[in-house]
Amino acid sequence: MPCFARARAFALALSLMMSAAPSASAQNGPPPHVRELVDSVVAMLDSDGDEAIESFIDEAIAASAVDDRAALAERLKAMRAATDGLRGELSVEGEPNGVRLILAGDGREEQIRVTFGPEGISDLVRIDAGRD
Repeated sequence: MPCFARARAFALALSLMMSAAPSASAQNGPPPHVRELVDSVVAMLDSDGDEAIESFIDEAIAASAVDDRAALAERLKAMRAATDGLRGELSVEGEPNGVRLILAGDGREEQIRVTFGPEGISDLVRIDAGRD
C-alpha cells in the first residue's frame, strides 16, 4: 500500500474511532465537587425532619446565599415534599453555573436547578419541566 494510502486509511480509522468513542469527561462523570453537591442535595431531599434541612443549609449553602434562613428552610421543605417518592429515576444535566436534577417516578417528574460557585450552593429552584 502506498504511503499516502496508509496515511489516509489511518486518518479515516482515527476519525471513526474518535467519533464513536465517548468523551473522557463523559466516562468520568462530573468533577468530585459537583458530585458532592449533587449528593448533598439528594440526601437533603431524602431526609426527614427540620434538623436535616438546617444541617444542609449550614454545610452546603453558601453563606452569602442565606438572606432569610427561615424562608430558605421553608422552601427546602416544600421542595423535599414535592419530590417525595421520586427516586425511580434520577438524571443530572449540566447547566451554566450548576446542574439540573431531574427526579422521576410514579408517572411524574420534578426538576430542580442547582446553582453553585466556589462557596457552595447559591440557589436551588424547582422548575417546570416545560420551561428553562
